[in-house]
Amino acid sequence: MWGRRIVDPKLNPKFVRRLTVQYGGSVALYLIAFLLTVAVNVWAGLVLAVGLTLLYLLPPPRPRYDRPA
Repeated sequence: MWGRRIVDPKLNPKFVRRLTVQYGGSVALYLIAFLLTVAVNVWAGLVLAVGLTLLYLLPPPRPRYDRPA
């Protein structure tokens, strides 16, 4: 979509893809937490949302760069 213009071009494409999937997955899980809170059980949704938030406190993975040719 953005053509990697906002990402360091030296980063390994697999690393960038993994982070993209990870962050996209967390957004999907936040949506599920919201729907769970509204439709089923407030506490279950809150536990899921708080758990996801706590995952962001973990240190991020070290960046992987492509080796220069």
